[in-house]
Amino acid sequence: MSASQPVVSAETRSTSLAGERLHAERASGPVSLFPPMLELAPDRPVRAHKGPVLEQLDLPISHSANAATAPRDLDHARAPGTFNLVQRTLLTPVLMHSEVAEPSMGGQARAWLETYNSYAAITLDNGLTRAYVDPDNVFATSPAEFGSGLCCDQRVAQDPTRDLVFWYLQYRQTFNGRNGVRLAMARGSADLAANSWLYYNFVPENFGLGAVWIDFPHLQVSANHLYFTSNLFQISDDAFYGSVIVRISLDELAAGGSINYRYLVSGRGSVMVIPGYGSIGNRPGVNFVHFANVVNSNTVEVTAWAENSNDLTHRTIGGLATTGLTDFVCTSPSGSNPCARTSSRMQSGWINDSEIGLAWSSSAVGSRTKPFTRILVLNRSNLAVLSQLDIWSNDIAWLYPAFAINARGHMVGTINLLGGDVHNSLVAVIRDDFTPDIMTNGWEGYTIWSGDRSGTAWGDYNGAAPHEHYPNTWRGIGHSRSFSQANPVSFWVGRERDVQLPVAVTRSGSAAALGSVQSNVGGIVCGNQCGATLLVGTQLVLTATTPADVGFAGWSGACSGLGPCALDIASAATVDAHFVTLGPLLVDGFEGP
Repeated sequence: MSASQPVVSAETRSTSLAGERLHAERASGPVSLFPPMLELAPDRPVRAHKGPVLEQLDLPISHSANAATAPRDLDHARAPGTFNLVQRTLLTPVLMHSEVAEPSMGGQARAWLETYNSYAAITLDNGLTRAYVDPDNVFATSPAEFGSGLCCDQRVAQDPTRDLVFWYLQYRQTFNGRNGVRLAMARGSADLAANSWLYYNFVPENFGLGAVWIDFPHLQVSANHLYFTSNLFQISDDAFYGSVIVRISLDELAAGGSINYRYLVSGRGSVMVIPGYGSIGNRPGVNFVHFANVVNSNTVEVTAWAENSNDLTHRTIGGLATTGLTDFVCTSPSGSNPCARTSSRMQSGWINDSEIGLAWSSSAVGSRTKPFTRILVLNRSNLAVLSQLDIWSNDIAWLYPAFAINARGHMVGTINLLGGDVHNSLVAVIRDDFTPDIMTNGWEGYTIWSGDRSGTAWGDYNGAAPHEHYPNTWRGIGHSRSFSQANPVSFWVGRERDVQLPVAVTRSGSAAALGSVQSNVGGIVCGNQCGATLLVGTQLVLTATTPADVGFAGWSGACSGLGPCALDIASAATVDAHFVTLGPLLVDGFEGP
């Protein structure tokens, strides 16, 4: 299908409102009292699924079999474009689970926060182990809007520049229908390790509102601000009221004191802050943030907010391919309908050097017989429609996308396939310089996890983020039904070029041939083997040894100093060990033997 030309409305302008000044509170969780956990990561068989080959440009997803597991030695080297699964864990906490799993994630270095629905987890070793967290045991249940405890929606965002992790928690409605949302902040790995949080409470009155309750958030960081959005519903009859967009200074948040904020209440529904913005470098979206929402079956609205302005601009984009707004049905092998929770609200998106992408859900429409993910690609500068690259198949439903942009500006997402001949399962989709042209080949997808059951109550969004410490790779988290529960699946992926990284050791100096370098992993014993290819995230330690008449003068390259060379393998590295010949030993004014 060729791109439709948008019908663009006249641009309108709104002014945000200044909120009151909020003060921070402190919360810490008892690390020693975290519930026990059980984590399984079996290599389960998965099947390949492909949509039909149609004689048209609008192709279904090209879905391969399971993603290759990243090898750990040179004997299994693959082509640079091989899509590798570095790590995968099915999360099955013993004391915490939910029939609904709605995961999000973010982190600093090797420490990450993962949120699910009614609980969360902290990992300090890059996902090898986790401590599960009950937010109601960490945060106060006051003021009154927070008295009924956490319910349901949580989001996570990361700010590499300031070493911050943000946690957005939505609370259950109280007896009078009210609720609040909480924005918590951890400073780097140390705060995550201590489960220590600075937090701010938001209630409807903070947005100039009264009898409404708050639901379905999005959270995103830019260069200077943190943004969140949420839906608003009337307490009296649960009718939709609108959405709120909130902006807070990252510098004020990092200072840890009271904060100012600005907000806009919109009559539109499910306004999403588009993922893919960042706080580092000059990539697009750093200083100009966009939001999007579905208006009707053929129209979306894009809102823009410049970082240095208090004014927002709105653009309506119509004339789009039809979105099915109701009747989401995809019968599974067990007879259930895992698409029943779906709505057509905006789910995810991305921004890169030239385009803005938007993703939302559609029920079966036209010749498409299963629910699918609508994809709209816009010119970043003028919001003209470039293409409509939907993720779909007539065999299986494709829903709940979450996209993330890595340091190269490339995109990976996680999405569910449902119904047809499969149970609820998780797939990673990728678009980068190795991906064939989507308009002629369809999206490239790889199975991460195959579910073994299907149900109706199991979640309506997933999470993805560039790995903060290994920024050319991605972390993702999604939901799948396994072992009779809605279990989240956490994973780490990347291309071979960014997953298998070469490390080279050289020797220099007057005694270069006499000194030796050995590694704790990878089999380096230099001078016999002076290099290795190691999996990203490997903790490498090099040790220099010398005979009696040789001295070690220190490292250069990726290491320095005289002690062992410790490297966290995030990119290709070269290390030089400098060895020198020692002069003769003098004893009582005479040369020693």
